[in-house]
Amino acid sequence: MIMGGVVQQIKGNAYHEALYRVFEQNKGKKIDEPANYAWRLNLDDPGAYYKNGQFEFLDEKGTSLKRFDIYSLQSAAPEGTLSEYPQIVVHEYDENQWYEFNRSAQESIEQLINTASMNGFLTIISDTVA
Repeated sequence: MIMGGVVQQIKGNAYHEALYRVFEQNKGKKIDEPANYAWRLNLDDPGAYYKNGQFEFLDEKGTSLKRFDIYSLQSAAPEGTLSEYPQIVVHEYDENQWYEFNRSAQESIEQLINTASMNGFLTIISDTVA
C-alpha cells in the first residue's frame, strides 16, 4: 500500500502558460459533480473518481489565481459497464464547475511536468509517499 503524496512546484512562465492552456482548451462539456470522488481509491463504488492531481496557479505573492483538479474513473466493474461516466474529469475549483476532460490532455500535462523536471524547472517541495 502506498500512502502520502508529492507536492511539486514548476518554475518558468512558459511552463505555467502551457499548462494553463491545456486545461482551458481541453475542458469538455459541463457535467454534474460526481457522487463520489476522493484522493483515495474506491474500487467498491461504481462511478467513483480518484484525484490524480491538483494544479494551482499562483501570482508572484503566492496567492491562488486558479485551481484545477483532475480525477479519473476508478472501478472494479467489467470494462464497458460504466460507459455513462466520463473516464477523466476536471474540476475548476474556483468556479466549482466540473467538466469532461480527455486522456490526451492529461498526457500533455504529464509530458510538460516531465519536461520541466528534466530541464531543472521542477522542485519537489514535499514527498510523503511511503
